Amino acid sequence: MAKILIVDNDPIVRRCHTELLALLIPEHEFPTASDGQEASELIAAGDIGYVVTDLDMPRKNGLQLTTWVRQRFPWVVVIMLQVI
Repeated sequence: MAKILIVDNDPIVRRCHTELLALLIPEHEFPTASDGQEASELIAAGDIGYVVTDLDMPRKNGLQLTTWVRQRFPWVVVIMLQVI
């Protein structure tokens, strides 16, 4: 089963997204990353089917991450959120 990667530089937001999704779809795993660079490494390692990412992050932001994913892993679904 594909993992759903949660990417956000705010640890509280990461935890909230993870806990909410775990309640809705408990059969999935939810690895987390604190920025786009860390997320890229996890995606390249494999088994990530979905990415829920923030837009504003250090090192590699959500738009850069999405572009990178589209070019290298076009089958991975990316959902970008902007928490305001």
